[in-house]
Amino acid sequence: QEYVGTEIWSAPEVLIDDIISDKADIFSFGLTLWEMLSLDHPNIPSVSDSSMDSSTWSQDSDASIMECTSTGTPINDSVMEQSFTPGQKPKMPADLGPEYDVIIQLIDFCTIEDCTERPNAEQVLKFIQANRKK
Repeated sequence: QEYVGTEIWSAPEVLIDDIISDKADIFSFGLTLWEMLSLDHPNIPSVSDSSMDSSTWSQDSDASIMECTSTGTPINDSVMEQSFTPGQKPKMPADLGPEYDVIIQLIDFCTIEDCTERPNAEQVLKFIQANRKK
């Protein structure tokens, strides 16, 4: 059975061809929550992290290929290898207030690197229910 997914949202065990369970989807869910919170893609440096300014980057929505618009050519593989870190939990944005503590805890819970320690879907649901504001 082959796993189908996108590397930047994949769990570490997926990327190293280890045993894959439903907990790989929990890791991806955690990264999706992170993406919604940070308004950025996980495990790809933001333009502000890059040595290039924002006018040099664009997203080709048809092919989902990042390109350097100053040259119109795709970024070469060596650049992506240096900046692309799939299977890791990205850093949280530094400017989040205490009102985000519960969602940060949920993201941390879902993106535990060791899949045997990562929660299953039922545990995630229980966490959400226990922390829901009434």
